Amino acid sequence: MGSISLPRTTLLVLCGPPGCGKSTFASRFFKDTETVSSDKCRLLVSDSEASIGASKEAFKLFYHIIERRLSLGRFTAADSTAVTRRARTRLLNMGRKHGFHVALLIFNIPEEVCMLQNKGRDRRVILPVIARMQKMLRHTLKVAGDEGFDQVQVLSEENLNDPAFKIEILNHVVSLPGPFDIIGDIHGCCGELETLHGGIKEEMIGKVNGRVRNFCLFGDATGEVTDEGLPVQRDWAGEYRGNALIVYGHTPVPEAKFINNTINIDQGCVMGGKLTALRYPEREIVQVPALAAYYERAGSSKAVAAGEKNTAAAEGLPTLHGR
Repeated sequence: MGSISLPRTTLLVLCGPPGCGKSTFASRFFKDTETVSSDKCRLLVSDSEASIGASKEAFKLFYHIIERRLSLGRFTAADSTAVTRRARTRLLNMGRKHGFHVALLIFNIPEEVCMLQNKGRDRRVILPVIARMQKMLRHTLKVAGDEGFDQVQVLSEENLNDPAFKIEILNHVVSLPGPFDIIGDIHGCCGELETLHGGIKEEMIGKVNGRVRNFCLFGDATGEVTDEGLPVQRDWAGEYRGNALIVYGHTPVPEAKFINNTINIDQGCVMGGKLTALRYPEREIVQVPALAAYYERAGSSKAVAAGEKNTAAAEGLPTLHGR
């Protein structure tokens, strides 16, 4: 494993016993502000990383800072031992609450190496504690894949010593100036323009997880279908208040209309409707009628007839609409 790729909106949970190299790893790959360390929180509340009696207050601060960073959509590495399932579950739930990709990074470092590196730490941990946490780590390696994390990676001593090893943080944003012609079935994003197959809510923009992926693909479907076999969608566009223009489709609608800075450009071309294109940033709508209905569904006779009538009309100029 020469690298690990993570979305920008990731909560990265570092997991391993004292002396395994988590903090050194974090300082190598992340900004100081991106790493929230339980040891540093202990120092902040008690003036000493070694003040075990301050751990309760330190972890209150630890979780509070992580919560606040996630609320602002910031990449965060949680640096604590996290060798108990309870600790990992709490962090996993925090990430889920804010729609983050939650990754678990397990430091599988030999016990003797941890003990040796522990001797060089400012805050030394007694050896029986390291031995006990190593046992908990071995159990974690067996069960972590079933705990619900979006991504589980295991680091070896070889990985930590490899100068070519790297962490890639993916932005999932295309930096292109435009203009764009967005035609029919759509995917992608670009700054103030978001193009999705099924749509996206404002709070989901820039985040990558299963819930967001499903929404982008299928919209806010209720699970029900109409008499014509189309998915019933909740009116998420009616509640959208974001600055980015959302261009989407998936569920055909008769006309392309701007609603709260969103527009559905699926007018059912395959069912005998129209093929729609949106010119951006002009926000002009260009349409041509389908030559025929290529897909039949319940109640499709009207669509087929419409497709037959549109064959001649398609030879003329496309219709052009403004904002």
